[in-house]
Amino acid sequence: MFARETYGEETVEMLRLKGLKRFAEVWTADDVQIGEAVRLHHRTHDVNPELKLYACYLECRSIEMGGSVYIPTDFVADYDPGVQKVTLSVSIRTVQRETWERAPTFIAHYTSRVEELPV
Repeated sequence: MFARETYGEETVEMLRLKGLKRFAEVWTADDVQIGEAVRLHHRTHDVNPELKLYACYLECRSIEMGGSVYIPTDFVADYDPGVQKVTLSVSIRTVQRETWERAPTFIAHYTSRVEELPV
């Protein structure tokens, strides 16, 4: 098992410190809006980014992608609280290629620790 703080937790801490709000816009690195932030899902075991088992995911509601999108926090570059904008470190093509519109198994099976974002 990998240390939680090693993967994605620095980003989660940054989002908390900057006061990430529910419904903040989520944009890709190539300036495509993919949706609005809703909540964080924390994996409680078996974290291994090399196997794409990320520690934490940002759930976004996305009309553009037809429902929810689950972005591993490892791919969140920044959050600007002034304009309530999350910027990812990847392009829309990466989001689509990684099929992040599918809920990871631990989320689909309700075994994540859910952290609702404040309004």
